Amino acid sequence: MEYNTLLVNRKETYWIIQLNTGTNAFSANLLHDLISIFEETSQIETLSALILTSTSKIFSVGGDLKAMKTHLDKGNPSGYVDEIVPLVHKVILAMVRHPLPIIVAINGSIAGGGISLGLAADHLVSLENAKFAFAFGSLALSPDSGNSLLIQKHFGSSFALESITQGRVVSAYELSQISHMVITSAESLLPKAEELAKNYSLTDRWATKQTKYLINRRMIQELEEQLDFEFQSIHEACLRPNFAQLLTKMLEQMNKKS
Repeated sequence: MEYNTLLVNRKETYWIIQLNTGTNAFSANLLHDLISIFEETSQIETLSALILTSTSKIFSVGGDLKAMKTHLDKGNPSGYVDEIVPLVHKVILAMVRHPLPIIVAINGSIAGGGISLGLAADHLVSLENAKFAFAFGSLALSPDSGNSLLIQKHFGSSFALESITQGRVVSAYELSQISHMVITSAESLLPKAEELAKNYSLTDRWATKQTKYLINRRMIQELEEQLDFEFQSIHEACLRPNFAQLLTKMLEQMNKKS
C-alpha cells in the first residue's frame, strides 16, 4: 500500500515511517494514512518493530491553526476539532494497542497534539535541542490526543498541569532529566532508533506482543475513557471567546514574522 502523506522505508524486520507534509499538521489525510499503516503493519508477521519520524525539521505542529481559523471565520469555531480530534484519538489508540514496539525519533520541533504521537510510543529518541511546545494553554484550550494522560505518565502531574496551561516550550534535554527519553545528536538519531528496532528482531514476537499488551492494558482502558472526556472538553473550549481572540492574535503574529 502507498501513502500520500508518509514515506515508508520497508526494512526486513522493521519499517521506518516518515511524516511527509512539511509541518505535519493534523489533517484528515495524514491521520487516515497513520491509521491505515498501523493497521497494515499489525498484520505483518515478519516485522518486529516500527520507527516513526519526519522528513522535515518539524516532527509535527499538531493542530492546524489556519484550518481552525477557516472554521472560525465560517461561524463554526469547533469545526476543525470536531472533524480532526476523533481521528487523532484513533491514531493514539492504534499506537498503544499496536502489537509491535514503536520507536519515535523526534528530529525537530513538536507541539500540541503532536507531542502525543511521541509519548504514545514505546521508546522516545530525540535530538537534544528539539523543542517541545505544550501549546494548548496558549489558545485557552484544554488538551486532546491523550495529552492530559500521556504527559502526566511521562513527566508527572505537576509538570503536566503547568506546561499545558502555560503553553511552555521545553527542550528535549530538560525533559530527559525527568523521564526515560533518550537524547542524541542529529547524526546518531536514526541509528539509535534502528538499533532499538533491531534488538526486537532478537525477541520472540508473540512474547513481545503479549508483554506490550500487559504493560499497556490498564493505560489503554484509562486512555479510552480519557479521550472521550478530552474531546468533550476541547469542543467546549473552542466555543469560548478566549479561543477566538487568542487564535486570531497568534496567527497575526505568525504572519508578521513571515
